[in-house]
Amino acid sequence: GALFSDEADGPLDPERKRMFMAMKREVLRLGGYQREFFVSQTPELTAMADAVIDMDLQGRL
Repeated sequence: GALFSDEADGPLDPERKRMFMAMKREVLRLGGYQREFFVSQTPELTAMADAVIDMDLQGRL
C-alpha cells in the first residue's frame, strides 16, 4: 500500500519537478496506493507534500 522513492527529482528542472509530482499523485491514484514516502531536497516539492518528516538534525544535538 506504500511507495518509496529517494531524490528521483534531482536532475529535473523546476517545471519538470512540478510535472513529476503530479505524475506521482496519479500513480498513487491509479495503483490504489495509500501513500508514498519520498526524499527530496527541493523545497517546492516538499511544500506540495501532504505531510513532511524533517530529518534535519542541525542545531538539535
